[in-house]
Parts: sequence; structure tokens; C-alpha cells
Amino acid sequence: MGPDFLAKCETTDSDDHLFDPNPVLPETQGETLRRLLSYHAEESAMTANMLLLDENQKLPAGMDLARIAGGRLTEGNQCLVVYALGHPLRSRLFMSHKVTAVVPAGYLQALLRACVADSLQATEPEEQLQRFATQLSIRLIWMERAYPAAFKAPAHAEPPPVLQTAQQSLMPEVAPPPSPPAPPVLDQARDLWTRSWPTAAWSVGGLVVLGILTSLGLRSIRRKRSQTVWLLPNSPPITNPASVAPIAAAAALG
Repeated sequence: MGPDFLAKCETTDSDDHLFDPNPVLPETQGETLRRLLSYHAEESAMTANMLLLDENQKLPAGMDLARIAGGRLTEGNQCLVVYALGHPLRSRLFMSHKVTAVVPAGYLQALLRACVADSLQATEPEEQLQRFATQLSIRLIWMERAYPAAFKAPAHAEPPPVLQTAQQSLMPEVAPPPSPPAPPVLDQARDLWTRSWPTAAWSVGGLVVLGILTSLGLRSIRRKRSQTVWLLPNSPPITNPASVAPIAAAAALG
């Protein structure tokens, strides 16, 4: 985006919470999102603002976002999301110093992750944006309850903020969560073993039990075979009538 983009953002209505200088959102969806952000601003101590970009656009280098809407974002508790339509993963989160001084960076990073994750549940770019904004409103209210000191009214009136350079912007960016480093090969092997050893232990144990049962079964069969006695039936003697007759005749003659 060129210098004219920043000029349009600076002259945007200061009461508006949706900044779409080069319209990328249809009018109907834009009005719906404006009502959501306005309602949140009325009900919450934290004001949510969104700056929309097209999928092929990015912010100009050195752009001071605190100048948007005539410097309104330097007043009170302000949140600004730079959102590329159709690309929730490119979202950038900016918070006023009053918030970042109290709320840990890890909490703000988790807030951004939750909004992105919820928007990715949809596939249509407009619905993704609506889900992101809704989740942002919910998470900001939760943040107020978790860190009430960040939203406590000052005891004395504060001097009006002075617009500063981009290097000293009053709207610091919440750095995205760092990507976890790739674990060493040894750690990967250890992690794999940690996750797989219960299954391996059960498998080995099952094989051992099966081997023991098989061995006991074979021993039982062998024992039964060694104790088996084979008994032959008692058959009466076989008498040959042909041989008995001569013996009886000889006895009678004698």
C-alpha cells in the first residue's frame, strides 16, 4: 500500500471501528461488522478496531498505526487488528501501551491464536472475518476480567497523548508466538519410544504369556502319554476240534 493508504486511514471517521480505506468487504457484511465492533466498544472497557487489507496487500514500511482516525487509537485502551481478507493467518495484533504494560505477552499471543483458530473453522472469507471479530470481542472481555489492573481508571487526569514516530509508536505490536525449534534426532527417538513403549510392552507380554501357555500344554500332553497303559482283552483259548477228536479216541481204546 502506498502513502495514499495512510492518508485515507488518518481521515477516517474517528467514531468508526472498522477501517476499510480501499473497500475489500461487501457493504452488507461491512455494516454487520461495524455494528458488532460498536456494540463491543459500548459494553467493554477495551475498544476493538480492525483495519482490512486485500489478500495481495500489505502495510507500507514504517507506517505509524497510531495516526489512524486522527490519533484516536492513542486514547484509552485500544486494540487494533490488521486483517487480510481470506488470510486469517496473516493477522497482526496491536495493543495500547497501557495493556501491554500489564497483560503478559503470552496471554496476548494466545488471544490472537484463538481468534485465528476460530476463523479457520469457516471457508468463506467474509464468514472467517466475522468469526474472528466475534472471538476477538469475547477474548477481550475475558482479558478485562483476568487483568482488571490494566483497565483501572487513573487517579488523575492524564495529559493528551503526543503522536510519535513509528519507532516509538503508541500502538506496539504483539509479536506472534515463535515457532518451536525442531527437536534433535535423539529427542525425537526418545519421544517416539515414550509414546510407543506401552503398546510394545503389552505386545511382548502377550507373546510371553502365549509361549508359557503353549509350553505347559505340550508338557501336559507328554505327561498323559507317559502314564497311559495299554491293556489287551482276555480272550478264551482257541480249541481246534480236529485235534481233540484223535486224543479222545486214543483214550477210549486204552
